[in-house]
Amino acid sequence: MCDDSTADLVSPMPDEVWQQIAGLLPSAARVQRRGRPRMADRDAMRAILYRLNSGCAWKAIPREIGVPSTVYDRFRLWRAAGVFDAMWQRGILPAAAYTRVLSPAEPHRSDRPNERGNRQ
Repeated sequence: MCDDSTADLVSPMPDEVWQQIAGLLPSAARVQRRGRPRMADRDAMRAILYRLNSGCAWKAIPREIGVPSTVYDRFRLWRAAGVFDAMWQRGILPAAAYTRVLSPAEPHRSDRPNERGNRQ
């Protein structure tokens, strides 16, 4: 688990910052799925920024701020869409966090092959 306290994890993202970020996000496909409702984009971004700023592993993201696999999936989607590049260019994303976006991401458990070479 990462070092920050739970109080720091749940601090809200300022509205001005969120408005800048929200304009950069691709529109979410409204697909009817079974199971849990889609995690709010603002909550997903807050969890991603926590991970980028803390440097912790994806699976170490506290459940209070998001399910690690969901947060990682949203990160991959938004990274492919160029969201983090745009955030850095506009000065929203600090250089240290942007460096973590560019570095090879720690693969999620389901993306790593098991001892037989198969995906889990």
